[in-house]
Amino acid sequence: MTRVAVVGGGITGLSAARLLALQGIEVIVLEAGNRWGGKLAPVAMNGVRLDGGAESILARRPEGLQLIEELALGSRVVHPTETKPQLLVGGHLHAMPASLLGVPTDVSQLADLLSAEGWRTAASEPERPAPAFDHDVAIGRYVEERFGAEVTDRLLEPLLGGVYAGYARRLSFDAVAHELFVRAKGGGSLLRHAQAIGQEGQDGPVFAGLRGGVSIMVDALVDDLDRRGVVLRPGAAVRALDALWSGGLGAGVRSPAVRVSRCHHPGGAGSAIGRVRAPGAARRTVDDQGVDVLVDQVALGCLPSASGLGLGGRDRSSEHWTAW
Repeated sequence: MTRVAVVGGGITGLSAARLLALQGIEVIVLEAGNRWGGKLAPVAMNGVRLDGGAESILARRPEGLQLIEELALGSRVVHPTETKPQLLVGGHLHAMPASLLGVPTDVSQLADLLSAEGWRTAASEPERPAPAFDHDVAIGRYVEERFGAEVTDRLLEPLLGGVYAGYARRLSFDAVAHELFVRAKGGGSLLRHAQAIGQEGQDGPVFAGLRGGVSIMVDALVDDLDRRGVVLRPGAAVRALDALWSGGLGAGVRSPAVRVSRCHHPGGAGSAIGRVRAPGAARRTVDDQGVDVLVDQVALGCLPSASGLGLGGRDRSSEHWTAW
């Protein structure tokens, strides 16, 4: 049976573990902390449970709502009221301009939000060349390139920065707004692309929450994984690769005992230290590129310095996890 280790017990790691388990794969989830859920963190105030992290999901993306239904939480879904949001800029409240996830769809509504120069830059967007490109980009940087820095800072950042708990200039355009990204890749005005998607329209509210807080998804996921036999190990910080192989070392190695499903860490990417052991072979230390050659299907490029995964042998009796 295929065995997979999921490194990180946030909402993404738990969801990935569930998808793997549904395919009949044996899964173990390793989490450095003592709490599941990552950014979906509950807090209690005067006995009331609230969301300390993300408090809603995008209702116009199917994945989150589908997971909620599969976890039998559909009856708890709630949506925001019709109250219109406002932006506090320069000490004054401004009506939220029409946009597609922070990408303007009506430039005239930006006049009171931007400086005179900033508005001229935004208003000229459809007239400026917009060549095609073939790679992902940060949505905040692309919006800045097309509409100017003020639009990113005053419209895009307040929306996406809050939704994704990050910085718009570091968020993947493809991941955040896939349909708009696909159209923008082909070239042409970003304003026109956003307007076209908006006109095609999607019924229903943009955001959804859960009575009791979005973080109750974590509790439901943990219970679901437990019922499916997924092994959950909190307090297991994965920092070293220590694999037992049935064959010798070399570029021809093709079948790792356990495949990494995903990895996440708070720091930046760096070199990873891995110790690879085989019968009759001395233990050796290699960097992340070396491990990628020796251990096919184990991606270590996203791990920080001195990180890795403790891999077990195919036989349960030889399982060894290096986690500290």
